[in-house]
Amino acid sequence: MENAEAKMYEFIEHEWLSMMLQSAKKDYEGTIELLKQLVKSAFAKKEEAELELSRMEEEKRNILSQIETIALQDMLAKFKMEVEEQLFYLKQRIMFRLQELMKEAYHPSILRGDNKKREISLATASFLIQLNFEFEQELRAVNVRLDQIFYKQRKEGYHEIQHSIQTINGEIHLQEEMENELASKLTYHAPFKELDNALNKIGTKYYKNPKSFFENNDRKNMGVELEQLVDEHGDIFIKEQIHSFFTFYKELFEQHFDKLLDNVKEQVAEYYDGKTELLTKHENIDKLEWIIKESTRFSTTN
Repeated sequence: MENAEAKMYEFIEHEWLSMMLQSAKKDYEGTIELLKQLVKSAFAKKEEAELELSRMEEEKRNILSQIETIALQDMLAKFKMEVEEQLFYLKQRIMFRLQELMKEAYHPSILRGDNKKREISLATASFLIQLNFEFEQELRAVNVRLDQIFYKQRKEGYHEIQHSIQTINGEIHLQEEMENELASKLTYHAPFKELDNALNKIGTKYYKNPKSFFENNDRKNMGVELEQLVDEHGDIFIKEQIHSFFTFYKELFEQHFDKLLDNVKEQVAEYYDGKTELLTKHENIDKLEWIIKESTRFSTTN
């Protein structure tokens, strides 16, 4: 019995314990090897990530460079043509109705011959009031149309930028953030208020008496001279309004274009920052390397 027990202890001490230690060492070495393989795989992915980061950085530079090539000057040149066209046709519409306005103002109900000076003054005032009213109404209508054109061209500029970006990276979808109401309003004045004296002189020149004025060609001849005066001053006024309208919208384009570019650049940066963050999380690799290092040091000291 004692002999069997002694043999059992001898087996435990020399063979079984050695087997257990060898098995534990084998498991330990297998675990370390597994960790090393994980680190190796992680490093391979890290290298792939670094290549992708480099590619993304180049792509981002290309996009930002492409955005900068979107020329505001082209947009402004196109809009100036719209301003010139709108105001040219405004004057054409006024001149087309001018004879009708003159007939309404220089009417027999006003020019009766009782007080020629007073009557021609009233007729001229009536003509000027109606003429200026027509211009102001037309200017408001042009203002509304140019607002719409401004919004349209601004939206086209945004879509041009978006298309330019997506030709490089189709994953980037911009969120459109643009105001739908102008922060400031255009002001303008009636063009012919200062022509009162000049028009009175022309009226006095042709209005001698009602019969001659209406039955002969005096009103017609006066109309020709009035039309020439209005046409000349209308050209000057239209040139002033082209400058005024274009300056107003040019400032708006510059403000909104700067905001648009800043907004687009911010969205592009957010996209690439998010992608970069996903590709630069290497904390697990660092932890695995630390575990292997400590395990190897522990194995060596033991």
